[in-house]
Amino acid sequence: MLAVFIRGKRTPSSSKFAVFGSASFFAPVHVFNYEINEIGYPDSFKLLIAIIPQFIGGLILGYIRIKFGILYSFLFHSSWNFFVLLVVVLSI
Repeated sequence: MLAVFIRGKRTPSSSKFAVFGSASFFAPVHVFNYEINEIGYPDSFKLLIAIIPQFIGGLILGYIRIKFGILYSFLFHSSWNFFVLLVVVLSI
């Protein structure tokens, strides 16, 4: 999976595996961005609420990486983080 992202040698099936695998890794790593205890649902449902958007974001970033290149994936991720930070700062 890592070789597909670094070297760029890919087949359609290896690309799908790499995107799905990286999104599966991306989601749990980024789940700690949230205060899960503040969500008023049972623990397993809280985790789903936190992980599913992160997983979808990982799929989007993986698609951008395969389709356009790693630089565009980095730029999209950075732009998204900046946008979220701007919304948080302006809402205070």
